Amino acid sequence: MLFSFAAFFHLLLLVDAHPSGKKVPHNGPATGPHTGPNTPPRTLPLQRLPSREFSPSLSEKQAWLLDQAAVLQHKYAPELDEEWKKYIGMNEKRDVATAQLTDVDYDGWYLGAVHIGTPPQELLLVLDTGSADLWAAGAACGSCGNGERFDATASSTYQETDGTFAIAYGSGSVSGNLGTDVVELAGFSLPNISFSIANQASNGLISAPVSGIMGLAFQNVSTSKKATWWETLATSGTWDSPEFGVYMARFRGNTSASRVETDGGSITFGGVDRTKFVGELDYVSIDSSARDYWRIPVEDLTVNGNSVNISQPQAAIDTGTTLIGAPPSAVQAIFAQIPGSQPLDSSIAGTGYWQYPCNATVSIVFQFGGEKYEMSNQDMNLGSYTSDSSMCTGAFFEQQMSSSSPIQWIVGASFLKNVYTSFRNDPTAIGFAPLLNAQ
Repeated sequence: MLFSFAAFFHLLLLVDAHPSGKKVPHNGPATGPHTGPNTPPRTLPLQRLPSREFSPSLSEKQAWLLDQAAVLQHKYAPELDEEWKKYIGMNEKRDVATAQLTDVDYDGWYLGAVHIGTPPQELLLVLDTGSADLWAAGAACGSCGNGERFDATASSTYQETDGTFAIAYGSGSVSGNLGTDVVELAGFSLPNISFSIANQASNGLISAPVSGIMGLAFQNVSTSKKATWWETLATSGTWDSPEFGVYMARFRGNTSASRVETDGGSITFGGVDRTKFVGELDYVSIDSSARDYWRIPVEDLTVNGNSVNISQPQAAIDTGTTLIGAPPSAVQAIFAQIPGSQPLDSSIAGTGYWQYPCNATVSIVFQFGGEKYEMSNQDMNLGSYTSDSSMCTGAFFEQQMSSSSPIQWIVGASFLKNVYTSFRNDPTAIGFAPLLNAQ
């Protein structure tokens, strides 16, 4: 059973700013022996869960496509143009700590074990660099599925604050109360972190094992505008290096994989995990005025060796999204390079998907900061979603943002599984490196 993750993603307000797109050198040490006054980084392995994507039922698979489209359309709803809207206390310094990330739905979602309250209550939350709010299903929510829920009455450190929150989606809504409490992830614990407790949700919007979202984007795009957990730590001097690194495992195509895999990757706070990549990270700078999404320009993209014209290059690097959303003209140009491609019937999964012959091998190469990174054919080919089993759906999805949006692309796990990624706070930048054991 696949939950509707469209319900997970709140609507964000964006600041219109433009990053420099310059590659900058890496500052600060990565994971290794502790030699300085600051805390070494710690690594939190990601866990992963199953999916209708691989159901033998055609209707179930088509429903999965609809869910993925809804994630992109509703998560970034404020940025869509009008036509497309129609569719839709600091802890002490300590050694490196590692925990597993959970991979859900065969690379669909990557969750971390977050502890909230006193005593701590463990919740599996989507770790999402495409948003900045923290919210969790509350104990009083009768429509929040069967995942773990946060019980505010069981926490001696919980404080309710004035105000409520309500998030509307095309397929439903979620609402509840605002409060503060102790929040811990990967061994780093902070008191008085602002978050939201969902007390009501439309039926089917969230399901086990997911209990909510932990946003890892910048404070400027949070609905509360309160300091985020990760930014507080990154600016406190607690970490060896003010960055966090993400490795996302791949289970797509693994016939022995289950819906929920507890070894779904890792996230390292306070540095990067050099055991996961080769060479050095190549960083692309983000202007200080552009601290909303983690966003950088797509400099080039080739399909089977042929460049695609990219007139709108700004891309959010988003660990909370499965696929890759892009302007319709770019997506159409991508599939024009794959013989036999055609739009997927909108009656199956809405507007925006394309399909192509399943036996085609497609080479996709992104360029960021002057460096090229190849995307695996396994991540491009989502499998067949129609009665014609010879045609497979591609990972690029048409999504038209408004002309005022600071982003035009949303680059999710389909690409990020192919690289190690660093999200650096100061100087603000995103870094990529090839994986050590690339598949």
